Amino acid sequence: RTAAELRALLDAYGLRAAGVHVPAARFRTELGKVLDEAEQLGTPYVGVSQVTLPGDPNLTLRGYRRFAREFNRWGAAAADRGLRFYFHNHGWDLTVRGGRPLYDVLLDETDPDLVFFELDLYWMVNGFGRVRGRDPLRYLDGRYEQWRWPLLHVKDRSRGGDFADPGTGTIDFARIFRALDNKHHHHFIVERDTIPDQARTARVGFSYLRRLRARNGG
Repeated sequence: RTAAELRALLDAYGLRAAGVHVPAARFRTELGKVLDEAEQLGTPYVGVSQVTLPGDPNLTLRGYRRFAREFNRWGAAAADRGLRFYFHNHGWDLTVRGGRPLYDVLLDETDPDLVFFELDLYWMVNGFGRVRGRDPLRYLDGRYEQWRWPLLHVKDRSRGGDFADPGTGTIDFARIFRALDNKHHHHFIVERDTIPDQARTARVGFSYLRRLRARNGG
C-alpha cells in the first residue's frame, strides 16, 4: 500500500502512526520521496531501520562515524519538514571496537537536536551471536537525555533467546519503564520479529502495556 492508502486506513480506524523506518539506501537515493511519504502518513518520526548486517565490513568505528555524519544530514532535512529523524538498533550495533560499542558512536557523534533513536529492547538485551547485549538502563540512567529515545520497541525475549509476545518472556519491562522520567515523552510500540499470530501479539501486547500503565498509575 502507498503511504496515502495507509493513512486512509489509519484515519478510518481512529489511529495514527508514531513512526516509520525504511532502509538507509532509500535515504541516500530518494530522500525527498521518503520525507514526502512520512508527511502523507502523518507520522512525526521517520527513520532508518538498519545501516549494517552481521559481518558487514562497515561494522567499524570509521563506518559508524560516517553513518553519524549521514544521520546529521538526514536529520537536518527531516527537521526542515517539521519531522524528526531516528535510528532503530539491532543487536550487532552493540559490536565493540576499540573498547567502544558502535551504538555509542551514533549517540555521541550526532546532533541531539536532529537525530533521535528507537530503542529496540529485545536487541538491546539480547545482542547478537557473540555480541553481548546491554542493560537498557545504561543508556536511560542519565548519561544521555531520555528524550533521545522517543520510540521504544516493546519486544520480549524467551528463555531460549527467541522472540516472544510482550509480557510472556524474560525482559523486565516494568523495571525499564520505571526509570523513565516522563513516560509521555515516549511511544511504546508492540513488536515481534517472528509473529505466528499477528492478532494475538497485538492483543497480548496491548493488554500487557495497559496493565503496566495501570500498575504505575498512568
